[in-house]
Amino acid sequence: MHIQKEFLDQLQMDGFTKRDIRFFVDRKNFKDAVSKTSINKFCKENSVNQGSMYQMFYGKRPVPLDILEKLGLELNAPCMITGSNLSVNIPIDLTEDLSYLIGALRDGTVVRETNGEYLCAFYNKNKEFVEILQKLVKNVFAIEPKVEQFQTVFGIRVRSLTLYLFFNKVFEVPQHQYSWKTPKIIEDASLEIQKAYISGFWDAEGVCPRIEKLDKIKKKNLCVGFVQKNKESLEFIKAILEKNGIKCGNVFWSTNKHVLKVSSRSIRAFSKFICPKHPIKSKRLKEVSKIFSMD
Repeated sequence: MHIQKEFLDQLQMDGFTKRDIRFFVDRKNFKDAVSKTSINKFCKENSVNQGSMYQMFYGKRPVPLDILEKLGLELNAPCMITGSNLSVNIPIDLTEDLSYLIGALRDGTVVRETNGEYLCAFYNKNKEFVEILQKLVKNVFAIEPKVEQFQTVFGIRVRSLTLYLFFNKVFEVPQHQYSWKTPKIIEDASLEIQKAYISGFWDAEGVCPRIEKLDKIKKKNLCVGFVQKNKESLEFIKAILEKNGIKCGNVFWSTNKHVLKVSSRSIRAFSKFICPKHPIKSKRLKEVSKIFSMD
C-alpha cells in the first residue's frame, strides 16, 4: 500500500483541500519546473502572490499539493498541514521501523489536548529505550524530538497536527487507547511487518520476569506475555503467534487490563519470533528462553 497516497486521500475526504496540504520540496526542482513559464503568469494561473512564490523558491514556505501535482513534482518531502507548525516526512511505504513504532505507540499518546494542541508521544521507564525510539522517529519522520523526563518515566513528545492526523487516519489511533483496535493496514500487511508491530507492542506493553527473580520462580509459573486495555489488539497478536506455532492462553481480564500469556512451552519460540529492541526486556526474554532451551 502507498500509505502517503492513502493519507492524502483520507485528508481530502475529511475536508482538507489541496491548498491545505503542503510540502517542502527540493528548491532547485521547484524553481526549474516553474521557470518554464513566467513567474507573473504562473502566479496568476495558480492564484499565488509573488511574495509567497519567492518564499517557496527559498524553502521558507511549503508548496501546496495542487501546484506540485500540476508541475508533476514528487512528494518525497516533509509535509505540513495547514494549522501545523512542524513539517513531518510522510512515509511512502509501510516499513518495519514504522510498524515497530506503531506497536510501541500502544504505550504512547495521540491526543488533542484541552488547549487545542495536538500531541503524539512515546513513554517508558527506560531512558535508553526511549532514545532508541527517538532515533526511529528521526529515521521515519525526519524529526528529532528531545528525550525528556516526566517524574518516573522518560518520553519524547511531538506537538504536530500533521503527525497526529497521520497516526489517526492511517493507523486509526483514537483519542483513547482502550478503543484502539488493530489497524487494518497491519492486519493486511506481510508477516515481517506484523512481526515488527508485535515486537514494538511487546517492548511497550510486554511482561517478562526480572532476571534477578528467575531462581525464585517455579518454571511452570514463568510468565511472558502482553497487557493492554483493548482486548481485540491482543486477540490479533494471539492469532498471529498461534498461526506461527507459538501457543498462547486465552485473553483474560485482570486488574483493569486484558492479559495474553505465551504458553511456557512456546516461550523459546516466541523469543525467536519477535525482534525486541528494549535493552532490558530483550535480555530478560533471552534468559527466560534459556530455561526452556533444554525441553
